[in-house]
Amino acid sequence: MEDLLKKARKKFFINIVLPSIMAVLLFVVTLFFIVIPHFENSMLDKKREMITELTNTATSILEKYHKEELAGMLTREEAQEIAISRIEYLRYGEENKDYFWVTDMQPVMIVHPYRPELNGKDLSDFEDSHGKKLFVECVKVVQKDKHGYVEYMWQWKDDSTHIVPKLSYVKLFEPWGWIVGTGIYIEDVKAEISGLTKRFIIISLIITALVSLILFYVGRQSFSIEKKRIAAEIELNHSREKYRSLVDASTEGLIMMIDNKISFVNPVLENMSGFTAEQMMSKKISEIITIPEKIREKIDNGDEDLHKLSSECKMKTASDDIIDVILSVNYIDFYGQDALIFNLKDVSSDKLVREELLSSKEKFQSLMDKLNQGIFRTSIDTKGKFLEANQTALKIFGYTEFDQIKDLYILDFFVEKNDKLSFRKNLLKEGFIKNQLVKLRKRTGEYIHAAVSLVVVYDKGKAKFCDCIIQDISLKSGVKNDFSDLNKEFTGFMHQLLTSAEQVAKPVLKCNYKLKIPELIQKLNDSSTGFALIESEEGHIIGFVNDKVLRERVGIKTDSVEGVFQIMSSPVHYLNEGASLMDVQNVFNSDKSIDYIVLKGNKNSYSYIERKDLLITQEFLPLKVTTDVKNAETVEQLRALHDKYVSYVLPVIDTGADSEIIFSSLSFISDLICERLIEMGIKVFGPPPVEFCFVTLGSEGRKEQTLNTDQDNALIFADSENDEQTKMYFDGLSEYICNSLDEIGYEFCKGGIMAKNPDYCQSYSTWEKYFSKWINTGTGKDLLEISVFFDMRAVYGKKSFVTDLQSKIDILTSKNPAYFILLAQNNIKLKPQVGFWGNILIETAGAPPETVNIKEAIMPITNFARIYSLNNEVHEVSTIKRLKTLKDEGIIALDTYRNVVEAYKYLQQIRLKHQSVLITKGLSPDNLISTKHLSYLDKTIIKKVLANINTMLSKLSYDFKGTM
Repeated sequence: MEDLLKKARKKFFINIVLPSIMAVLLFVVTLFFIVIPHFENSMLDKKREMITELTNTATSILEKYHKEELAGMLTREEAQEIAISRIEYLRYGEENKDYFWVTDMQPVMIVHPYRPELNGKDLSDFEDSHGKKLFVECVKVVQKDKHGYVEYMWQWKDDSTHIVPKLSYVKLFEPWGWIVGTGIYIEDVKAEISGLTKRFIIISLIITALVSLILFYVGRQSFSIEKKRIAAEIELNHSREKYRSLVDASTEGLIMMIDNKISFVNPVLENMSGFTAEQMMSKKISEIITIPEKIREKIDNGDEDLHKLSSECKMKTASDDIIDVILSVNYIDFYGQDALIFNLKDVSSDKLVREELLSSKEKFQSLMDKLNQGIFRTSIDTKGKFLEANQTALKIFGYTEFDQIKDLYILDFFVEKNDKLSFRKNLLKEGFIKNQLVKLRKRTGEYIHAAVSLVVVYDKGKAKFCDCIIQDISLKSGVKNDFSDLNKEFTGFMHQLLTSAEQVAKPVLKCNYKLKIPELIQKLNDSSTGFALIESEEGHIIGFVNDKVLRERVGIKTDSVEGVFQIMSSPVHYLNEGASLMDVQNVFNSDKSIDYIVLKGNKNSYSYIERKDLLITQEFLPLKVTTDVKNAETVEQLRALHDKYVSYVLPVIDTGADSEIIFSSLSFISDLICERLIEMGIKVFGPPPVEFCFVTLGSEGRKEQTLNTDQDNALIFADSENDEQTKMYFDGLSEYICNSLDEIGYEFCKGGIMAKNPDYCQSYSTWEKYFSKWINTGTGKDLLEISVFFDMRAVYGKKSFVTDLQSKIDILTSKNPAYFILLAQNNIKLKPQVGFWGNILIETAGAPPETVNIKEAIMPITNFARIYSLNNEVHEVSTIKRLKTLKDEGIIALDTYRNVVEAYKYLQQIRLKHQSVLITKGLSPDNLISTKHLSYLDKTIIKKVLANINTMLSKLSYDFKGTM
């Protein structure tokens, strides 16, 4: 036992203590090597901005008196004298000791408040304590750029004995040839950073102490639990040995049968029969005993009340003698296998027979309590009152003791009214129910799915009660909670990124382009927002103004009567309102210059998200993936990263996670790899001659990539005068990208729909012609081959190429309604046929018998969503988002939406699990699922799911052909 505890301690240290220590170290390193340096730079930037604005204020004084000089109100000498007197006494700062100084371009000091001895002196040879001719350096800066920053050593404010580093901003006032300057002391920043560092050290120590206390508590509890578990396991082993000893020491003969074969006999039976155990295990049970007909019938029917019967029968011995025995038969679960126990008892003692029958009943009850199936008995009435129940049944309903449930009724737990009605109807009609799928509400309020079987028990022709079996099938659907820490983090983060971006978006102000700057500033202040969209007279968005634009472009124009269009910035970066946080994150990752995203609603409603709003998400796993991929230098490195991060997804699939999370994870990884390959390709082939866009198509375009997705991609480049050379460049780049993707694990498209195919690496105008031809003159075969192009998504480059083509598609399809009828006809041809699952069969040519191509089962759903989206100008690409938008806009009914989405998610989950299992076994993933390995329950669910597809196709047929 001590050795087991040592192993438990070691495992606890590796799995809990070590990761916690690493997390604390990472936190401390981040604080001191990233956060504090960043904060220091930020403080310096704010100081620089402050002295810049203050210097602008000082030069505005000079500007004022220069204007009076030009107006003839003052002579230059008078104007300069007054200006000097004003600037000499300007002060700012916490102690009101920070000041301005003025020199000319020689340089000669015009005025210095704290060093009056320098006034009027030539400063060409003036040096700081480090030998730097600081005033000469100021002249050089303004000669070059008219303004700038200079670093040097100077006295601390009015204390000439204290010399410290200083940073000054200088600006040239050209009319008089004067340089105006003021500065900040670096010591201020260092002092603030020192205080911040001390606070962070204290915080780090507190966190370390808290983590240590938590680890101590968790460790102590874990060791206590582990010690009890090990003791229980040892006790269980002892119990098993005791049970075997009891079986061997029994005075009754015992035979255990598994799969209709004798697998065990005890020594008593060997003595009774004269056969050895090996001889008996080579025989059939009928060669040893004559089983009475009433017991045989119950065995054949699998009756659970088999244990209640006992009967006298004959047993043949090795010497061919026939002896009388009393036979009783029990069902047991023997290490996960169904087994039959035959008890053979000597009839010489009636007392012994009665005692052993009682013992058998008690054993059976004990075994029933240990079964994974719930067993209970109900009364014969309209609702079925509980009469008996084993522990598994009690647990399924949410109880621990039978007394808690004895006054309740089985039908009270049913959620759906239709389930209650069909339950009663089938019971009255057939006298039994077998594996009816129902939705139940447990005592805790939790919903579960269960398979219920029930039979009416008669006594002398009169119904007495119902015996029932119930099995919780929720676990079979993949609802598990045994995530590893990594899977919890990965799944939790993906849930977070799939959250709608609207949840963190902020309101936007809209205003006319003629609005005056002061009015805009007032509106922004009143509305408590920092972002305004600028509209034209026609109501079109033409630009935006935010805090950054106001700081950089307004300056001294705050009193300007000019319209905001003179300072606005453009273009505006949009995403649809239904975009997820992952979509926003991808935009920010693709272009570091973008600081915001505007979310556009269906009814011209707008909101926005800033880059800083998503900083919290950058500390999770995808940032690690992004960093690793961006730092990769070779295709081999990218292949290793692909295999590594895809392996992270496999355990998440096994937990039964939502297919959207898996798809987004796989698409996130493939998009990053694709972007990095393009960057590597540009290094090889040189800068592109014109703008271009690399797009993914089909399942990749819809962000529904599985573990068996091949390449579907294309490349669009801008029209060029030198088309031939441009085409050669992009053909070479596309060849490099697609070949590299194949090396990494994304196999070539068997249909050749890839950018490396010269037909699908074309200029924008050529793509316009393609879509015009497909929509206006395409045949059914054409549409089948090019349907993936209508799931186009930009991955790299000029993304407006894709949005412009989508607008072109909207125009073309609106003029050709017959196109949708052709699309609908193609999809209706995929309607599943009657076959193995009752009414559905989707077999693939060349595949083994009784094999289903699950991808082909899903195709009608993706086509359904695509057709309705094209017909209604819905520009979402993922199937789920397309269906949701169609539902929100009232194009499809809520029931249709729920049924189709339920069918789609269930089939995709089966598909992903199948592929995950193949990869785990070292095999290549595919979409071919053998129906031989599906349980009756799975076949029943799939039958219902695929029946929904037929209903969906009927709607499609009616909407686009007018027939059912």
